[in-house]
Amino acid sequence: MEEFAKLGAVVVGVSKDSAASHAKFRKKHDLTIDLTRPTRPAKSSRPMAAWVEKSMYGRRYMGIERCTLP
Repeated sequence: MEEFAKLGAVVVGVSKDSAASHAKFRKKHDLTIDLTRPTRPAKSSRPMAAWVEKSMYGRRYMGIERCTLP
């Protein structure tokens, strides 16, 4: 985080989960970064290449894929 701060970068986690879920996740992992939820996940995530087709137990659906973006 210090290296990002030196570069003037802001680190933000984006997830479609609820604010309560974010708080629990931040506490569990002792995170200090902000977590936010886009109001329209499919629209907000597409430019970040995080909105992808996924598959579970043969069922295909659209969802957010965990990734790190510059």
